[in-house]
Amino acid sequence: MNNYEEFLERFKLLASKNQNIVINTLSNIFTMRLIGNKTHGDLAEIGIAEFIKQFMYDYDSIHVGKDLFRAKEHEEYIMIINEITKEKFPISLKAYGNGPLQCEVRYGGAPANALQRGLWTHTKNAVSYFDSLTNGWIKYSHNKTLVKLFSLALNSTEDGHKSANEILQKDIDKLKNNFNQ
Repeated sequence: MNNYEEFLERFKLLASKNQNIVINTLSNIFTMRLIGNKTHGDLAEIGIAEFIKQFMYDYDSIHVGKDLFRAKEHEEYIMIINEITKEKFPISLKAYGNGPLQCEVRYGGAPANALQRGLWTHTKNAVSYFDSLTNGWIKYSHNKTLVKLFSLALNSTEDGHKSANEILQKDIDKLKNNFNQ
């Protein structure tokens, strides 16, 4: 089993045993669609990278974003680090490139962006191309309080952001303690 496959198995195990934290994170990510369709993909990458840091103890992650991979032939915006072996490998939440994933999976026609062809795709033709991390049990609802938080954050100071970060980290720590028991 290679590093990527091992990571996926560990992620699936975490998701199956702690559905509430996965549902919480994905609900918050999908809520970003209320802010903007062009924005939620980038925020998904940031959210999943942070999820890995916070909840997968044997792994760290870095959201490398578009600074490292500007060219469209590379869409791997999250670098995963196995904390035991120190091996690094990139992952992407997007389906991008050529091949059957592009004939079969894309929706929204030819101008659909990579994210529309990837994580959010729900077409019957896509099933054979994706390995579901949740096996279809995931459901989500919008978190309008999060939208309000972003609205306030955009108009507050860095000191306010630091205070909010401390409160949010305490909440994440509480979630981690609950699933460690």
